[in-house]
Amino acid sequence: MKMLAPIILFTFNRPEHTRRTVGALVKNEFASESDLIVFCDGPRNSGDKTRICEVHEYVDGIKGFLSVKVIKHETNLGLAQSVINGVTTVVNEYGSAIVLEDDLITSPYFLRYMNDGLRTYANNGKVASIVGWIPQLDIKDPPETFFLKGTDCWGWATWTRAWSKFEPDAKKLVMSIRKQKLEHEFNCDSSINSIGILENFIEGKCSTWALRWEASIFLANMYSLFPGRPLVDNIGFDGTGTHCGEENDFSVSVARAPVKVTDMPVVVNDEMRLAINCFLRKANGSEKRPYYKSILTLAKRMIQTSYTYYGDKMKGWLRNER
Repeated sequence: MKMLAPIILFTFNRPEHTRRTVGALVKNEFASESDLIVFCDGPRNSGDKTRICEVHEYVDGIKGFLSVKVIKHETNLGLAQSVINGVTTVVNEYGSAIVLEDDLITSPYFLRYMNDGLRTYANNGKVASIVGWIPQLDIKDPPETFFLKGTDCWGWATWTRAWSKFEPDAKKLVMSIRKQKLEHEFNCDSSINSIGILENFIEGKCSTWALRWEASIFLANMYSLFPGRPLVDNIGFDGTGTHCGEENDFSVSVARAPVKVTDMPVVVNDEMRLAINCFLRKANGSEKRPYYKSILTLAKRMIQTSYTYYGDKMKGWLRNER
């Protein structure tokens, strides 16, 4: 495989999660032929310093990749600014990048899928990103890959041409969505109050980079490629974060066989879209309870750290509904 995309890894203060993430990644096909770029965020307070030092010590010794570059921030940028700065820097230099956070366990075939997707759709202006995570769905004969409008962020990849669409100004995003009367669609058929989260971000009540990225791609009428089988598992739901228990409704079994990427029409797979929306509604196993209570319960489980996309999403929603 030629011209492999660099891998970006964002870390903070969880050394054991980082070890597990890198341990799985290095077992991937093509890891030894890929450049790894690690961005280490700085401490929020003195309590973070010891664990951040452990992370630094570990990442300084990472082997098994073509090259390893470590960028350490002395001050705390927060996930949003870390991701925006890091992705912008890398895609501008390399043209594309694969992006991971420090609590994502990858299938041994994750890098193959990501690079196949990046190569196959490199020149297709409709495609914004390649995504590695989907929930564990009870679907007979799922497609090998499929498209959804927008994007996601638990193991993903993009190109300079798509990342250039990123609009950091949440006010502009909200105004555009409302002006075009796209609230229902953007809110996943009104299953999540994504508009409310962006408005909370505008008011300084929460922080999210991923929802701004999703809104940017949504408004650009662009799509992302998803695998029919999960290639990423999130291990962050383990009680190590704020307000999070030890149950993880989003845990998946990662694929143990390659996911084949083919050049196909860029259209939404409605069966998969509806299945994923249904999963999100039922994620806490309480369909019989009032819907708003189910979402609030799910939100409490998901609010763990600033390093979780859905945590950002649900945290903002919860605050908006109080």
